[in-house]
Amino acid sequence: MHDIRFIRENPAAFDASLSRRGLAPMAASLLALDEGAAGEDPGGRNG
Repeated sequence: MHDIRFIRENPAAFDASLSRRGLAPMAASLLALDEGAAGEDPGGRNG
């Protein structure tokens, strides 16, 4: 599990750490998902 607050504050550092492990950068896509989820009801009951 990753700390979304750290990714928001340090996207380049997060991507660099993934790169050191041979993984593709994904901070931008994670932040886009996080932004989309921000308006959703955590219980899945909108309205």
